[in-house]
Formats: sequence, structure tokens, C-alpha cells
Amino acid sequence: MRAIGCAAAILTCMFSSSLEAIEKANIMVAQDGFGRNATGGAGGTAVTVTNASDLMMYAAASSPYIITVSGTITYPGYIPILSNKTIQGADSNATINADLRVSTGVRNVIIQDLNLTNPSHVGDGDGITIFGSKNVYITHCTFTDCADGSCDITEQADSVTLSWCRFRYVHQTTHRLVNLIGSSDTAPDTGYLHVTIHHCWYDQLCNERMPSVRFGRVHIYNNYYSSDSALYCVRTRLYAECLVENNYFGHVKNPWEVALSIAPGTITGKVHAANNNISFMETTNGITWIDGWYKDASIISALTSGTDAVFTLPYSYTLDNAQDVKSIVMTNAGNKKSGTASVDESALKITGFALCQNFPNPFNPSTTINFEIPKSGVVSLKVYDIYGREIATLVEGIKSAGSHTAEFNGSNLSSGVYFARLRSNSFSQTVKLILAK
Repeated sequence: MRAIGCAAAILTCMFSSSLEAIEKANIMVAQDGFGRNATGGAGGTAVTVTNASDLMMYAAASSPYIITVSGTITYPGYIPILSNKTIQGADSNATINADLRVSTGVRNVIIQDLNLTNPSHVGDGDGITIFGSKNVYITHCTFTDCADGSCDITEQADSVTLSWCRFRYVHQTTHRLVNLIGSSDTAPDTGYLHVTIHHCWYDQLCNERMPSVRFGRVHIYNNYYSSDSALYCVRTRLYAECLVENNYFGHVKNPWEVALSIAPGTITGKVHAANNNISFMETTNGITWIDGWYKDASIISALTSGTDAVFTLPYSYTLDNAQDVKSIVMTNAGNKKSGTASVDESALKITGFALCQNFPNPFNPSTTINFEIPKSGVVSLKVYDIYGREIATLVEGIKSAGSHTAEFNGSNLSSGVYFARLRSNSFSQTVKLILAK
């Protein structure tokens, strides 16, 4: 099984015929989900920082600031962020190695276009800790090797959106957790923890908490799950309700499950799963369902059909088709403001050949085709018409192991069906392309 899908190493790609995808990939202010009212540092002074001292000074100021991070900033602890702040990366190399902490009483924070890591377990060991704050919007961030969890939301935090983020582990061998929402069975979180998670990529070596929810009301839609080391993806537990819709699950265990509390009198969490790329107990696409795989003194994991009645959403939103989510998220999630990301892409695990469906499809006039090869070798990627005539050669020659991309431009062709074929040694795979002018 593969830990990732096609085009994992592609960090920038623009589609002339996919304005919607471009707009989604360049969200600069809070626009959707439970965190839609976050204003960040709007109206405040814009500053650029290159070191921890300056970042902490502006982030902890009482006035609004729009803070642009340039280069890599490392700090051995929490970096507190107070109300009315936007923290954003200057480009796709912008990195913070610390624990960004959005604490109790803080309001209106936007964090975007950053690489976040915390391998030394400073602070809580998270990339971002949202602790008792409200109106927080996090978008287009790449989280790599955060020792305790990528982004945890706890202690009566509320009105939070995570969108277009990429979560992954590269060198970390244990405790590969992602999003804990509600940290304790006894925390007074009833009525809080309203969270939206959409168009995020739960990538390689993510094991658990994608998310794991106590008490919260969490809307989970259009996310891509590709970690073949996942023990489970979405877990609903004590008093929680999760709406799980139009996600794409590939090569994972238990796309959704419930953690049943053994303590008497407790209320089990609910989940409503709809229009995902797989249905309950379906084992296509490398999916595995395992009942009761985890048990301790307080809970036991159990499978659930995902037909519970859950909360009503207070906002409008647009769903992508679940089958399109993989390509959309892989192309746009993470810090892709410009240039090449600084995180190590060489650790991505490619164990077989794969030709992905082009995106967009249908297209006019250009589309992108992503493919994977497990080892260096001669590769051919060509486009043919319905009569088998060769129309274009996109790739011909030796390619290194990993994920690759090629663009096909049909501006000189008529509308219709075409075929892209990838060949390498004995491997051959074809996908159908639809040009619609």
C-alpha cells in the first residue's frame, strides 16, 4: 500500500481553466466555516520579522498587526499570539519551529502560508495550540513532525476553521498525532469546540486524531486521507458530533469510528457520514475496517455506520465531489505561496507506479497529469486520440523515483475524448481526458 497518492512532491500548479481551484488555493482572509468571523490583524500595521524576538514582540502586542514571517524562526517554547493578529509566511520557505499558542481570551487570529514544525516537543509539542480562544482561522499551512500533535483545539476554544492544510510526519517514529479536539473527558467544553476542517491533507505517517473529538461539533468535509499507517481517521467520542462528508479515503483503516466510553451514564459521540468516496464497510481503495481494535480502562473503539442525526450548520458552503478531492487537495493544500517548500520531500514513500486522473477534467485548454514511479527509469507519457493516433509526447526519458507532473495543452485540438498513457518497463496505465471547449 502507498502512504501517499500521485503528485505528492508538486508544490505549485495553476490551472487556467480552474478559477475555482486557484481561488481556493489563495485564500488570504477568513471566509468560511465556524472560523469565518476571524478578522486577524485587519487594519493593523504590517511588519516583516526574521527572528523569534521580533515575532514574539509583535504577536504579543495589544494592537492589531499583520506579521509576515521570512526565513526560518526557531524558539525553544511557546510563541504566544494575542488578539487581532495575522501571522503569514512571506513565501513557501517561511517556517516556524516552535509552538504557536493562541490562548484563553484571545480573539480574531489568522495563521496562513507557513511551514510549522516542533520535533523537540517545546511548549505542548504542537505546531499550533488553540487553547480557550475564539474566531481562529488557519489556512494553507504545512505541518511536519510536531512531537505531540499538529494542531490541537481544547479548553473551550470555539469558532475555528482549518482549511487547505497538509499534515505529515517524516522523521518522527512515535506519537504521530494530528488534531485533538477536546483534551479531557471531564473538561467543561459543552457548548464550545465548533470546528470546521476542510480540504486538508492527512498525509504520510499520520497515525491518529484526524480528528479525535470530545464534546465538539466538527464539520469534516472534502479532506484527503492517504496515510497507510493510520490506525483510524475520524473518531467521535464523549458528547461529540461529527459531520463527515465528501472526503476521499485511500489505504487507511477505519475512516470513521466511535470511542465508546465504558463509564456508566456517559453519552457516546455521534457521526453522520455522507457522500464520501467509500461507504461504511466498503473495502475498495485499500480501506480496512477493524472493530474493537483499541481498548483500555475507559474506552473501546467500535465501528459505526455513520447515520446519526447531528448538528445543523450555521453557514453555507460548497462541496467538491469526493472523487475529485484527491487531486484538488494534493495540488492546493499546504504552504504554496511561491517557490519550493523547505520541508524534505525526499521522504515521501512511493512503492509502485501510478498514473493519476488529470485535473481539471473536463478541461479547457490545459490540464495537469500527475504520476508516480518507485525507482529511477525510462518513462513515457503520451496522449492519444480515440483512434489511437499519438497527439503529444509529454514525457520521454529517464525520470527519478518520486512524484512528477506534466501539463497537456489542447488549445489546438477539437473538443472530445483523449487518452494519456504512462509506460515504464512492463507497466502501462491509461486515463481518459475530456477536452470541452
